[in-house]
Amino acid sequence: DENLRDGKRAVALGKQAHDADRTNANVMDTLAAAYAEAGDFAEAVRMQEQALKDGNFANSQSARDRLELYRQKQAYRQP
Repeated sequence: DENLRDGKRAVALGKQAHDADRTNANVMDTLAAAYAEAGDFAEAVRMQEQALKDGNFANSQSARDRLELYRQKQAYRQP
């Protein structure tokens, strides 16, 4: 819901989660989406690239697709 989106708050919460566990690719993936939502596409790309280094994400086409969205300066919208 567009009215409920708050990229800045999502980034703040995502950073807290990432600070608690810097190795969790799910957290990195979510934080990347938050950065993109907030318009910080450089950080979104950087974080998504980190997530893709994880074995569980390395073969994920949807995770790679999100990276391409961020490179094109687009936020991820879950279908």
